[in-house]
Amino acid sequence: MAKARKVKEIRLFMLDKIGLLSEVTTTIAKAKVNINTICAYAMENHAFFMLTTSSHAKAKKALALSVLG
Repeated sequence: MAKARKVKEIRLFMLDKIGLLSEVTTTIAKAKVNINTICAYAMENHAFFMLTTSSHAKAKKALALSVLG
């Protein structure tokens, strides 16, 4: 039987543009962080991302320094 565990989720809300998914995932990969789950979609001209990673703090810091900054 699978066991539930509590994890932190990173949520991003940005203007949509071509290549944004690649930017987000490449930034996390360069920080040597694995993406465990991802949900990404766009509505109108906005992009929404929900991610869980192997290191919440590292991923959040890497995203803040590049994609979000």
